[in-house]
Amino acid sequence: MNINRYTEKAQEAISTAQQIAEREKHPQLEPEHLLGTLVTQKGGVVPDVLRKMQIDPAVVGTEVQQALARLPKAYGDSQLGFSPRLRAIFAKAEGETERFKDEFVSTEHLLLAIAGETGRSPAADILNRHGVTYDKVLETLAA
Repeated sequence: MNINRYTEKAQEAISTAQQIAEREKHPQLEPEHLLGTLVTQKGGVVPDVLRKMQIDPAVVGTEVQQALARLPKAYGDSQLGFSPRLRAIFAKAEGETERFKDEFVSTEHLLLAIAGETGRSPAADILNRHGVTYDKVLETLAA
């Protein structure tokens, strides 16, 4: 991951997610941390995308906070790292950037990557419960 290939808003979201994980004493930065910051980001694209889909970003944010509260905590001297799931999200977002022939990874690329996450993903499950799927996000961005 080359952070210099990320937009200012995407970098801000990642930084805020790290601060939340550290404050909550989570051992790893997870997609849920990132989703929580994306849906509440002031001046961000993601809250606008959700509103266009008739979804209240605050409701999604509350559900993400509940998911974060269930994560394990680590006490003592530990170094916060990216979880394998989050590294996969970054790789997928970077792939979306190339697919759209964009120069930088933006918050909407990150949202697409999270919405498209498969397997046991609390973040994708939260989005899917609200009808936020990879295809619906693409549709909304194209509109």
